[in-house]
Amino acid sequence: MLDINFEFIKGILFVRLDGKINFSNSDNIEKNITSIVSNGGIKYLVLNVNNLVIEERVSLFDNCYECIKENKGKMFICGLKSNLDKVISQDYKYCDKINSELLALKVLNLC
Repeated sequence: MLDINFEFIKGILFVRLDGKINFSNSDNIEKNITSIVSNGGIKYLVLNVNNLVIEERVSLFDNCYECIKENKGKMFICGLKSNLDKVISQDYKYCDKINSELLALKVLNLC
């Protein structure tokens, strides 16, 4: 089971993922996020993985990044725990890893 919470603040889409993600449930989540990013022309995306368990490699992060790149934007991942950091740091060098959502606002000079 995976819960998703969306929040749009100051031009940034915050997506909070809570639960377990695997190959079978990631496709639907990916489609929802990329649809919102593409249709809304969103340039900045923060994926909060603080409460996420990754059961296997999924394309969610790659495809979200491709959507953001098409919009000439920037993607952040926050809330990394040590077990996720090993997976994400090795595979997702293209996005910034930050400690909190608030830091994204500071990095983008929006607060």
